[in-house]
Formats: sequence, C-alpha cells, structure tokens
Amino acid sequence: MSRRAEPVRGHGPVFGARREQLIAECSRLEDDLRRLDDELDRLAQQRRAAARRLRQRRRALWPNLAKRGRRALADGRRALPPISRDAVGLWGRRLRAACRKLLVNAREPLSLTDLHAMLHRQGFFIDSGHPVKALADALRYEVLEGRARRVTRAVYGPISSRVAG
Repeated sequence: MSRRAEPVRGHGPVFGARREQLIAECSRLEDDLRRLDDELDRLAQQRRAAARRLRQRRRALWPNLAKRGRRALADGRRALPPISRDAVGLWGRRLRAACRKLLVNAREPLSLTDLHAMLHRQGFFIDSGHPVKALADALRYEVLEGRARRVTRAVYGPISSRVAG
C-alpha cells in the first residue's frame, strides 16, 4: 500500500454500549490531545522568549569584536580561538598542505574543529565565506587522493609521516 493512501475504514465488529463507550473514550482522548497541544504551544512560546533573552545576554557579555571567529559557547564546548590580526588566509592547495602537516605532526586523528583551532593558533585563517565547509572539502579531497584518512565523521588522520607542500 502506498504511504499516501489511507486505508478504507468501515464499521468494526463493536456495537451497542461498547461502541458508545469507545466513541466517548475517543472524544476524551481528542480533548486531552488538544489540551496537551495548547500546553506545548505555550511552553514553546516561553522557550523562544527565554532563548531570545539568553541570546541578548550573551551578546552583552561577548559582543562581536571581529568579523571572523566565534564566541564562547554556553554549553561548555570550546570555541575556536580568535583569528590574529596578521593571520594569513589559506584556501585550496595551501589549506590542504597545512592540514596534512598538522595531521602528521599530531600523529593522531584530529576533528575538523581541532584542525580549525590549530590553524588559528598557528596564525592562519580559512579564507572562505564558509570556512567549515572549505575545511571539510579540503580534507575530503585529501582522502580521495590518498594523503589522509577519514577515521569517523569529521575526524581525519594522517596516512604516513610524509608531508607534502
């Protein structure tokens, strides 16, 4: 049966008082669902308002000082270090070579976030409108060329101690 097709329903084998009882129970359950939906709508509205206030407080605590970089995260995860004023922009072949070098020097698999942070600490930034995507694309290319290995999602490791570029 197609997922779009509704089954044809008719009267079942339930009649009389039992049928009336089931109809009344269905009505009560529908009322419960409407009440729960209203409560969920109210809670969702409260959550949006609280999230909006939280964003405003965070902006007051950590205003945007630069066009590039990330603020500290509220859940305790580390953010990327800030980009230095004299940072060198990387893209394409130079980005891939810098990533390969970092992977070989680390001698263990690194997540994309760790690689990105290490690039910032070494005085580089990813010169792209979408730096995270550019970094992922660069490592995907290195994996396809056999110069890096994908360990798990967003985690890459070196193939050997050889560094190109």
